Amino acid sequence: MERHLSEELNSLPNVKIQKFSKQVFKRGLQPQDGEHPFPATPRIGPYEIKDPIFGAKNYFWCSCGMSKNQPFCDSSHMGTSFKPIKFSLDEKTNVMYMCGCKLSKNAPFCDGSTCKMLQEGDKFEAIIPELPQEEDEQSHATRK
Repeated sequence: MERHLSEELNSLPNVKIQKFSKQVFKRGLQPQDGEHPFPATPRIGPYEIKDPIFGAKNYFWCSCGMSKNQPFCDSSHMGTSFKPIKFSLDEKTNVMYMCGCKLSKNAPFCDGSTCKMLQEGDKFEAIIPELPQEEDEQSHATRK
């Protein structure tokens, strides 16, 4: 193969000739190799929701970070391993602070400390909240 290159190219130390080897390409994340999904961070800081409805109203918090209706789910997570977190309020409140960074230890609510660490550039172990399995994707999409 070297005979097909000029002598000048062949003499360069950073030029290497090797036979093509077929490699197996795997799509998506490989959990066996330590790869896990990581949410997009649409906002550093909480979303302030004024006068939320309590009681029978179910909210669906976006856990993937891709929703165009932040902090609520618009089914943008379809095709990923992310699921929205379903919750309702048990107590009446004037305002609720929803996590914008998607890394809160108190998801779906803002814990205040994670965003502060992100802003200050502190290193921390990102703990992606274990997301509960939602009933099924079709029933969530039809409720919107």
